[in-house]
Amino acid sequence: MIIILEGADGCGKTSVSQLLHNTLPLSNLIKLSGAPKHVDSKEWMMEIYDSSARFLIELGNKSHIILDRAWPSEWVYAPIFKGYDPDYIPTFQRSLHKQVDVHYVYLYTSPDVLHERMMNKRAIQPNEKHPEKDTIYRVVDAYDYWYDTFKDDITATYYRINTDELYPQQVVEQIIEEVGLNVKEQDTTYSKVKYSLTGTKGSDVAKGFAIGDTVRTRGFEHVDDKFRRGEKGFIPERATKNSAGYDIRTPVNFTLMPNERVVIPTNIKAYMQPDEVLELHVRSSTGIKKHVVLSNSTGVLDADYYSNPDNDGNIMLALWNTGNDQVMFTRGDAICQGIFRKYLVADNDNATAERMGGIGSTSKGV
Repeated sequence: MIIILEGADGCGKTSVSQLLHNTLPLSNLIKLSGAPKHVDSKEWMMEIYDSSARFLIELGNKSHIILDRAWPSEWVYAPIFKGYDPDYIPTFQRSLHKQVDVHYVYLYTSPDVLHERMMNKRAIQPNEKHPEKDTIYRVVDAYDYWYDTFKDDITATYYRINTDELYPQQVVEQIIEEVGLNVKEQDTTYSKVKYSLTGTKGSDVAKGFAIGDTVRTRGFEHVDDKFRRGEKGFIPERATKNSAGYDIRTPVNFTLMPNERVVIPTNIKAYMQPDEVLELHVRSSTGIKKHVVLSNSTGVLDADYYSNPDNDGNIMLALWNTGNDQVMFTRGDAICQGIFRKYLVADNDNATAERMGGIGSTSKGV
């Protein structure tokens, strides 16, 4: 079974999908964070959905798949923001519906409520970019038109839930009741895994779908050559089997004078699940023996920093020599360590903004 959560930004899709994933004993959460917003080519989008079909059918017939945004968003947003008609969507849907059970859940939120939420966020984060009122109305109208157009399609099931006065947990309970989900089912045949299909290019997302049995969870990669600054970086590794941190090494030689601060690009990037972060800490030997610390104390890399358009997710080390002596580092020296962690969200969390760039860009999302 595939359960697709749709609705305008601010309706609470992300919170609801995470809660639903945690509630269902046999479920997989897929967040299409690379599409449709960051992919502006019709051909790329067609490649994404063509490549995803086999994976979705196979996994959907084994377990519950929860999609936090999918092809209905492309159907809604493409004409408004990309200027093309995604006329391939109905054909893709009909083919998919014949081979797997699909349920669409439209989380309707009235434009006035969405606008109020955006205004509240704007007051708290004045530098963050939010849609204007007229854009909100256009998007909601487009979603209403999508629902009215497809709701009578007998090859799938469509639900409309008004979320104006509901908390995410209440929305989850209503979804469970209307779809008829069995939350007491215990089945260990298939593992409960959370997938994240990301990328700024259609081919990246399509590749994530196509590999199916080997979908990645977290790890490190080299940044694209056009974003590399200096020598190629070192893929972080753990020193021992019980080490929590992955040693992060400098790709260049450099010297830090007393009280000097410098930012060193590692030329590597990290991918992870939507509800995880990578924390950066100085190694004990760096801080205790050399008196070098991170200028920001602890680095926090969000999942959406990966492959961002500004620097491709290049991990930067902001270093500060707090000692009285100059300190020399040689290419390959382990300076910091990265630790992957999961994080929690509050019950009434409705974060919808998306990263628009690299370092310091989370306050400039859209």
